[in-house]
Amino acid sequence: MKPLGVHLRHHPAVRAWMGLLPLVAALLVALAAFALTLRALARSVPEAHGAEAPGASQGPARMERLVATVKAVDLSAGTLDLVTGVGLSLRIHRVHLPAPLRVKGAAPESSSAALTRGCIVRVECHETTVGTYASTVELLRAAPRGVKP
Repeated sequence: MKPLGVHLRHHPAVRAWMGLLPLVAALLVALAAFALTLRALARSVPEAHGAEAPGASQGPARMERLVATVKAVDLSAGTLDLVTGVGLSLRIHRVHLPAPLRVKGAAPESSSAALTRGCIVRVECHETTVGTYASTVELLRAAPRGVKP
């Protein structure tokens, strides 16, 4: 008579379960790695816990460079609405212009008046808690002739 362990090894149901053991072990390892990754991400982003990052109000503002089409210009408020393409979608960014800002690539005397709807611009800006502010604006292409400001 065969020992019980040898008999069970040849039983179809036991063989099926033994075939699944490596898959279950691999799944458990993958889940553990995923949990460690999520824990590391949660530690690196304090806002995920509802707390503000230490030094967030005193830290440097995040710099961003946008190449965009000017959608609207409001010189009285000192803002530009820019349209950028992100993947298959479009986004509108409102950027505040400081008063003494010069526009590169435009006539020196025109400054921000050279910016009209339809212009293509490159804007270097920094994001703060109160909005996005431009540090430099470069006119890459003027608006097409048929576009009215």
